[in-house]
Amino acid sequence: MMAQLSELVAGVGGHPIGAVAYASLLPYADLYAVEGIGAVLRCPIQRSLGLLAAAAGDLEAAAAHFDLAVERSRALGASLVLARTLHDAGLALDDPGRLSEAAELYRVLGCTDRLAKLTTEHPEPLPHSDETVSAVEPNAFRREGEVWELRYGGLQIRLRDSKGLRDIARLLREPGRAVPALELAAAPMALVIPGEQLSVQGDLGEVIDATARAAYRARLVELDEEAAAADERGDIVGSESAAR
Repeated sequence: MMAQLSELVAGVGGHPIGAVAYASLLPYADLYAVEGIGAVLRCPIQRSLGLLAAAAGDLEAAAAHFDLAVERSRALGASLVLARTLHDAGLALDDPGRLSEAAELYRVLGCTDRLAKLTTEHPEPLPHSDETVSAVEPNAFRREGEVWELRYGGLQIRLRDSKGLRDIARLLREPGRAVPALELAAAPMALVIPGEQLSVQGDLGEVIDATARAAYRARLVELDEEAAAADERGDIVGSESAAR
């Protein structure tokens, strides 16, 4: 929440709450902001402090915070966070060099939407190396026989086929769609070796999935009834148990 507040203060060009946010975040300068349940790394706290210092007009402190944020993003291998940090530092400090580095990294990562926004915010020509860009292979997540080829940000690895990789591929094929865990769990997984099929892919997935869903819904109804009954008789322990 505080990291988001720092972005808001920077976005509106400064606000008195910025000083409060800066003082509140400073004791945690060596940590990282992570979204709620730990699903997303938002940024090093140093980036938030850089944004707030720049909004308050202290460009020297802002530059020091941004430098540390860049260093820590590189150490983590968090390329997208690094690009965003360089972008923010370039805008806040009016530094074409940082903006150019951010633009190059966005190109390498294939983030054309962010690159377009960066170019709009900073319309001067941003130099880049055509040689570097052309040398980067396109991102890929594809299966070749019993091996998966994964490419991202110029890195490439090959992994043996597994149920987990197939599940990830399924999710990547349907971006933005919430796929129930039961649907993934029920998906068949044949044991295959080159030139030999050791088991036939089954077709019980939908049946198992439908049965499991029905049982799950029935149990939810039971829990709702138990919770309602506990609430009615004032049974706090029973109500909490049903909620869990």
